[in-house]
Amino acid sequence: MKLFIASILMLVSTLLIAAEPLFQGDFHPDSFWTRFEGSWRIDKIEDRFVVTFDNNFNAKKAPDLKVFLSKKAFGEVTGRNAADNDSVLIAPLTTFTGEVSIVVPQDINPEDYQSILVHCEAYAKLWGGSPLRP
Repeated sequence: MKLFIASILMLVSTLLIAAEPLFQGDFHPDSFWTRFEGSWRIDKIEDRFVVTFDNNFNAKKAPDLKVFLSKKAFGEVTGRNAADNDSVLIAPLTTFTGEVSIVVPQDINPEDYQSILVHCEAYAKLWGGSPLRP
């Protein structure tokens, strides 16, 4: 019985450690014409990074929204430079409300970037984003 309880405690503490976000913040819209709000976090689960937009995420739909990480500070990002060589594509955004989880491609380490962005690449329109670090 003691071994069973010890195993459960180890499992719970492992899950709590895995659930501790590496980065977290709130999204900032690029303009008042664009509905874009909510919280986000990046967790490291085993050897993978996972970007999660929380339940309060809400964005206006657009035809070509994509999630990027950028080496630029969030204040330096515009619609024209959001998808340039300093940014990497994480994934297309296909859900516009509620919780969304996206597994980051294995060759991308979020610790190497400064900002998380949602950008409409087809129209070069930055929806919004956030600095990874305060």
